[in-house]
Amino acid sequence: MHKTTTNQPLKDHYTVVDGMCYGSGVDVDEEDADNSAALSVTSRYLSLFPNFIIGTYFPNQIGVYLNIPISPGITSQKRIIYTTDGKVMSKKEIKMVKNIWWSVHKEDHEMCERLQEGRYSPAAKEGGLLSPVWEKGVRAFQKLIVDATIKSSKSIKRKKNV
Repeated sequence: MHKTTTNQPLKDHYTVVDGMCYGSGVDVDEEDADNSAALSVTSRYLSLFPNFIIGTYFPNQIGVYLNIPISPGITSQKRIIYTTDGKVMSKKEIKMVKNIWWSVHKEDHEMCERLQEGRYSPAAKEGGLLSPVWEKGVRAFQKLIVDATIKSSKSIKRKKNV
């Protein structure tokens, strides 16, 4: 997961797959909301097929993300992080949180790019393997893509025959 931007041990992470919702979470025994160097809080990161994501970061943040496909190789992500429970932040706290999130998201994007490069390599020509533990969400997402593609294909065929 995140080696430099979080204090959330990999062993404490788990995956969530529930219908069109998939993602991951981590429960941190000792949260440190004041850590200026790393995200050290209990978190849930859930995606709703096909392109909406919501993250809860306890005790007082919610992130909302929208992935917008531009082309086969390019996706734009819009994101907003809100505070909850009436949390008011000083300019110093806002800067600290902004810097942490910038680092976490940069690390996320780098990991995703490396995963895509791996899937594109000759070693993955036959499809490669997905981890039955850590990639349940990836498998669920891919199944949703296949199901949506089949449904769309059937709908187009019916329209042509009318």
